[in-house]
Amino acid sequence: MPYADNLIIAAVSSAKLQEKYGKWHETLEKKGFKINADKSETMVCARVAESLQITDKNEKTLKQIKNFKYVGSVIHA
Repeated sequence: MPYADNLIIAAVSSAKLQEKYGKWHETLEKKGFKINADKSETMVCARVAESLQITDKNEKTLKQIKNFKYVGSVIHA
């Protein structure tokens, strides 16, 4: 089964992000992809630190990080 890799979803609120993530997850699964919640991460980019609780369809909460490393680059929350 193929896995989706290196994708981003952006939203201005956690509720909107949860909605978009749910639709994204559903659409990818219909196309035969699988999302590994253990490897999926969330990050808040805002002036004020806040907690983000995004869950998958099995109610598993995605890990929230402060730094994202990708191909030699680091993005800081």
